[in-house]
Amino acid sequence: MGKKDTRERILSSGKKWFLEKGFKGAPLRKIVSETGFTLGAFYGYFKTKEDLFYALTDEAAEGLNAILMECFEEMQRLDEKEKLTGMNDVYLKYVPEIVRYVDEHKDAFYLILKCSAGTKYESILEDFSRMDASYIASLVQSDFFSPAAVEALGKGYFSMIGEILLMDIPEEKKVTALKEVQSVFNAGVLQKFAGR
Repeated sequence: MGKKDTRERILSSGKKWFLEKGFKGAPLRKIVSETGFTLGAFYGYFKTKEDLFYALTDEAAEGLNAILMECFEEMQRLDEKEKLTGMNDVYLKYVPEIVRYVDEHKDAFYLILKCSAGTKYESILEDFSRMDASYIASLVQSDFFSPAAVEALGKGYFSMIGEILLMDIPEEKKVTALKEVQSVFNAGVLQKFAGR
């Protein structure tokens, strides 16, 4: 058995246990013993259980981040007067690509969104929410919503997005659902900020 096969067996066992028990609950000894190797063999490929988790998730997370950064940069190029209302159209343009990408890396995103307590990803949706709220706040001077309301709205919004992305439904239905959630958000929060 080659090094690549050994590494793949460890990754496969790790993915199974992380999906079943989450990062914190997945026992490293069982991950390794299931492969027929020793902890010493494991440490020849990964320094820690975290390294194993990140080997299963980082590439997918970085790819999605690249798509989101492209979307954000396009939003930044909007005319100042159009940024708040135009950001919706830019985001909607990227929704099919986001859905397709997440579906292509479904296990990795399930690990990131549902099994990552104890890792750098455990608050990823809250992090997105804070960045989004900060960006919107930079575009408006508004006292329509208290900071607590903005935080709660953002958490709810990104939680819905995460749930939809992980649903076991066809891509086109996810796209539709994400667009529907965005239209509600746009009709409520963004329009309120825009003074409509």
